[in-house]
Amino acid sequence: MIKKILLSLFTILFLLTIFIIYLNFFGIETNNFNNSIKKEIKSYDKRIDVELKKVRLLLDLRKLTIKIETKDPIINFNNKKINIEKISSNISIRSYLSNNYGIKNLSISTKENNIKDLIYIARSINNNPNFLILSQLIKEGNIKATLNIQFDEKGKIKPNYNLIGSIENGKINFLKYGIFEKIQLNFQYKEKNLKFENINFNFVKNKFYSDFIEINKIK
Repeated sequence: MIKKILLSLFTILFLLTIFIIYLNFFGIETNNFNNSIKKEIKSYDKRIDVELKKVRLLLDLRKLTIKIETKDPIINFNNKKINIEKISSNISIRSYLSNNYGIKNLSISTKENNIKDLIYIARSINNNPNFLILSQLIKEGNIKATLNIQFDEKGKIKPNYNLIGSIENGKINFLKYGIFEKIQLNFQYKEKNLKFENINFNFVKNKFYSDFIEINKIK
């Protein structure tokens, strides 16, 4: 009897060890979290809907975190779509078990999207005057970007977030200064620092190019 109990315990521990090792190196795919993710997003704004495929879970034993990753989701907002390449986040197991805010970071990588659609969504969710100005200045263009965010123990976004990406075929109307067309550039923003690289644009039938422009916010 004791041998059978020990054998059963050994079998359970062995299978559990194999599962943890597999989860650590390969992860598992599931769609069981899709409804929970959608519900969480809709609790922020009911107008937002997300089309999700399978979610991949990967265990990191060294950091005691679970990485959640989903590829090719689509965000819908009032007939406007944002095509996402990948969304990933790390959840602290220790914080989650302690009933603390467990999400450590969030990374969102987009596919190429219409920049005016993004401004429309941002302006609808957060009615900031800056988005109104942008919507009037920017006439067209496509943007591809990656946003990396870190959270503190209370769930607030840390100030060290960064945004990197590129803009293609942009067009900006600076009113009395004229229209800048065929804008192409790479950009990076981090902690009050904005960098532009490989900048190309046309202005009054002239082509302009700049290797690098850096803007720092002092106050």
